[in-house]
Amino acid sequence: MSLCASIEHGVSGAQLRMRIGDWTHRDYPLLVPRPAAYPVTVRDVAEVGERSRAAVIDDWAISTWAAWSLHHGLVRDWLAALVKPTA
Repeated sequence: MSLCASIEHGVSGAQLRMRIGDWTHRDYPLLVPRPAAYPVTVRDVAEVGERSRAAVIDDWAISTWAAWSLHHGLVRDWLAALVKPTA
């Protein structure tokens, strides 16, 4: 849900840190099937130089969210149920 909120809704990292605790204290079903592979991995992030790290982290997040595309609708529904409009 945090990847969806960040990538699709522009929620900042600071806002996610405040919200994620509430989101994780719920029971969610296991998402199957799981992605077989990820185009960008934590190894890619670890191996890149400091100057390029932010771009690789962005690529990692976007490619990870894309890898779970079969479940986007369900994750969006979960997120929508938890995010209350602000007045």
